[in-house]
Amino acid sequence: MTIIKKIKPQQTTTSGKVENSDLSQLHSQSMASATKNVEQTVSIPESVSAFLKAYQLSRFEKSFCEALETSQLKEITETIFDQTGYMLIRLKKIPNHIKAEYGILKYDSMQGHNENFFLFWQPSLLIKKFYYYYEGEEILKLQKMFAKINLYSGRLDGIVGKNLMLAVVNYQKQVGLPVTGYPDENLIFLLFHGPGNKANET
Repeated sequence: MTIIKKIKPQQTTTSGKVENSDLSQLHSQSMASATKNVEQTVSIPESVSAFLKAYQLSRFEKSFCEALETSQLKEITETIFDQTGYMLIRLKKIPNHIKAEYGILKYDSMQGHNENFFLFWQPSLLIKKFYYYYEGEEILKLQKMFAKINLYSGRLDGIVGKNLMLAVVNYQKQVGLPVTGYPDENLIFLLFHGPGNKANET
């Protein structure tokens, strides 16, 4: 955005010449601002463009690229999910069988030492509430999935309890996810695509 400086009234010197230093200064500032705006134009990397095109999400190119560059992905993730049903999955490492099945974007942070892999998935299970004694059909499904891989041996009652919370933590450690104790979309994705549970995916 160009900020226009208020120009002082022209002044006449004793020689009768008009002082136009303010006009020259304004012109220089306008040129500098225009150059800065051009430099700040978002350039979409070919890898990002191809990645989004594979999921038919090209219309989100600019916003998605800006979010990647600033690592502020929450808003664009919610927007894409609300409009398309595609959930953005972000992982530090991805098993080969998942690489073969999904379009993957490998992206390094601006610091250059934080490698991330991104993909989109249309989940059939999302956990929006997870705390002691919370009850729901989605919790029952989560219990069954953990039971299939021998991480949960408690009652299949659809109620969050100590055993289920422990299963979440143990699974996060097992697959290299941040240990938060919450079954977020990344955990659910890996759980659906892991041994013993892949058949649950719809």
